[in-house]
Amino acid sequence: MRGFASVTSNIIFFVGVVLATALAAAALSLSLKDIQHAMASRAEVEAQRTYTFIEIVDGYGNAASGDIWVYIKNVGKTDVDVNAMDVFVNGVLVGPCNGGSVVCTDEDGDYVLTPGEICEVNVPGYATTTGTYTVKVVTGNGVYDSYEVVVG
Repeated sequence: MRGFASVTSNIIFFVGVVLATALAAAALSLSLKDIQHAMASRAEVEAQRTYTFIEIVDGYGNAASGDIWVYIKNVGKTDVDVNAMDVFVNGVLVGPCNGGSVVCTDEDGDYVLTPGEICEVNVPGYATTTGTYTVKVVTGNGVYDSYEVVVG
């Protein structure tokens, strides 16, 4: 009887090891799939960013009204969502495009800046004094350009 109990306990131990190994493999497989998905998403974002370029081609200010205008051209190969752009003046976030105090208008009015298209960005009432203001526009995926606007 002693031999039978030893064999039974070894079988139970072996089945337990097999089940534990199967559970660990299943958990590892799910983790690997999550990692692969995250890496694919990251690669897609980086590819999109690689082909996104904007350039502020002109800008001016009006001391009487305090308004600042800059003109952004999409010089990249991908479309840029106008409403996803943020505008900074002298390092201070003044708002997202069309999100309150910043008005952004693209040429065809669809709020998508296609390659070669120009967008007007208006920051009303911000330039309360004459001088130079640095305007920085950042796209939704972090690509940006800056421009020095002289308000006189």
